[in-house]
Amino acid sequence: MRTFARTALVCLFLFAFMVAAVAVFAQEAGEGNTMEHHLGFWDKLARELNLNPNQQGLLDTVKSAVRAYWQAMGKVHRETHRLFKGECAKPTPNFDTAGQESKALFEREVVPAHSALTDAKVAFYKSLTPQQRQIVAGAGHKPAK
Repeated sequence: MRTFARTALVCLFLFAFMVAAVAVFAQEAGEGNTMEHHLGFWDKLARELNLNPNQQGLLDTVKSAVRAYWQAMGKVHRETHRLFKGECAKPTPNFDTAGQESKALFEREVVPAHSALTDAKVAFYKSLTPQQRQIVAGAGHKPAK
């Protein structure tokens, strides 16, 4: 009985943590989801900068990378939830294994997506003219809400 109570308490803690994490992400995103928030930022930036066709192509690559990154994050989040929920259903759960699997999935899915996003951003920002860089650096430039 003691093991069951401890397992139930751990499962309750993990569930509460996941609910809190979702609430924090939702609050940070404001209206809509986080991916849409970031895509809105890039759309607003494009309007402010009056991009040439080459720069627009680079920005389109950034936006595709943003989508891929957030899709990878969503996949890892869903799979991590599934892993821990599955462990909670077992009489003797192995949360260490679930955590290791979650970390490995993050390394396989999110890290490469973030690297591709960073590379796309570097190429885009390098294409900006000095005047465009000043607009980006300006105090009035803030991410879309």
